[in-house]
Amino acid sequence: MTYNEELIRILAREIKELRNKCLALVKIHLRFRPLRYLRDLVHTGEGKHIRTGKATKHKKTQKLLKKLMGDPLS
Repeated sequence: MTYNEELIRILAREIKELRNKCLALVKIHLRFRPLRYLRDLVHTGEGKHIRTGKATKHKKTQKLLKKLMGDPLS
């Protein structure tokens, strides 16, 4: 598996605080793709999806979000 970087434009950044978690929300515009929120793809430190609790399969998105926002729990 290889990782290819894509050109993006960051439209908005926001940190939401829940009772025991901080979520990094990033609204981006991916080249050749429609606008969308990636809030559901920001994962916890355990590599689990926040909403479902299942392991995420979005490795490229995880790497991109870590690069943009750093660790969402720090």
